[in-house]
Amino acid sequence: MGIEQEYAVTTPGTNLDLIRASYLIVNSFDRVAEVGWDYKAETPFLDARGFTSEGETVRVSRADNLKINNLLVNGARFYVDHAHPEFSTAECLKIKDTVAFDRAGERIITLAAKRAMERLEPGTKIEIYKNNSDRKGNSYGSHENYLISKEAYHRIFPPSSSPPVYLLKYLLPFFISRQIFTGAGKVGAENGVGSVKYQISQRADFFETILGAHTTTKRPLINTRDEPHADRERFRRLHVIIGDANMSEYTNFLKLGTTAIVLKMVEDDALSEDLELAEPVKANLAISHHPDLKLKLSLADGRKLTPLEIQQVYYEQARDYIKGKGKATLEEREVVAEWGKVLKKLADDPLALRSEIDWVIKLWLLDRYRGRKGISWEDPRLRKMDLLYHLIDEKRGLYFLLEQEGEVRRVVSEERINHFLSHSPEDTRAYFRGECFRRFPSDIVEANWDSLTFDLGGEKLIKVPLPDPTKGTRAEVGDIFKKVKTAKELLSKISA
Repeated sequence: MGIEQEYAVTTPGTNLDLIRASYLIVNSFDRVAEVGWDYKAETPFLDARGFTSEGETVRVSRADNLKINNLLVNGARFYVDHAHPEFSTAECLKIKDTVAFDRAGERIITLAAKRAMERLEPGTKIEIYKNNSDRKGNSYGSHENYLISKEAYHRIFPPSSSPPVYLLKYLLPFFISRQIFTGAGKVGAENGVGSVKYQISQRADFFETILGAHTTTKRPLINTRDEPHADRERFRRLHVIIGDANMSEYTNFLKLGTTAIVLKMVEDDALSEDLELAEPVKANLAISHHPDLKLKLSLADGRKLTPLEIQQVYYEQARDYIKGKGKATLEEREVVAEWGKVLKKLADDPLALRSEIDWVIKLWLLDRYRGRKGISWEDPRLRKMDLLYHLIDEKRGLYFLLEQEGEVRRVVSEERINHFLSHSPEDTRAYFRGECFRRFPSDIVEANWDSLTFDLGGEKLIKVPLPDPTKGTRAEVGDIFKKVKTAKELLSKISA
């Protein structure tokens, strides 16, 4: 699994435009290799429903490619996406590793922004935010990616014109209702969806349709981009765009963990409760606009359930699934245990989660401030506080200040976060990619998630495919790296 986080940039008091600022940030972090991104290996317009959507193939010069992309020794991709610096974690096998890697990304972009400011005129300021909207009608994503089997993917998206019955009945209700513990919280509403004082999700105002391959226009609840970044005959990647940018480690842990377990249940065809919603897009927005969690949603079969009741059904199925699965990991067991505790607290008193769940932490902060100042929800100071919660600045960001005061729950260690600043996960192919960047940077000319292209001075470039994200681990290739001194020796060893 992995996270792609688009960060927001502001340049208060300067005329530095955001695109230039984004380029400057990405290129201010340690560049160890002049490695371009292999856009030829990408298929962003293939649709899981069996057709190709409209769009142009990316064509970019090598100079611009290097300007846009900074590929890191930890296996991550740090690049410019539209007017945002984006940090894509390396592929992670463990849930907490993904959380820690995402936090390492916060520190990398903080350091990059600091170095960028040092290259500008004195007094030029760059601020970074990990949120999901600019309050001007624009939303940007925090996308999750999960490796699943080809068979499971075709269960979700039948490879024909058939309606996605399984998706609508068994999976979509999970993604829509999980916001009750994954939402980042937001003061007010935008995008012309009506007024609300405070809502659960930052992204809910911006979804317009159920299915689609695009992520910025006609934004769908479920993204149908059929781009595995792996062996197409065995794997698929579920690209999840219905989620908020989370500051809380615990919220991120629960978001990633519950989703991973539900997707394992999809692979085993272990979801059996039909929870199809009558109007999914409207339900997604309505849940967010009702933080009291009392809203009854209409199901396709006429029943009415609250989002809590829907999540309870998924939790109970997952609990029984994990209990009956002898090979369940300790992390999976921990996720299920915490899932149950969170749902109970949400039912009894959501504020009991004021140290764990982002939207509740933020609500507690804002309510405390409102009480002290005697102000209404319409007061602009609350929107400023909302934004400051997401400011990536250890001295001013509200979440970081809470963390320093011990007011929020941690789930990963500082040691693990710092490890991922310069090291890749050791149990996925990211280890091989990261070590190649570290050891042989001048021999690599292009990379993608599932390949590396070497130039060893011969007539042809040598492309090394990495079709299986679970291969190329330290256990498999660590000894080889110890024995070789050149890229040529490495390629000879792995091709033997």
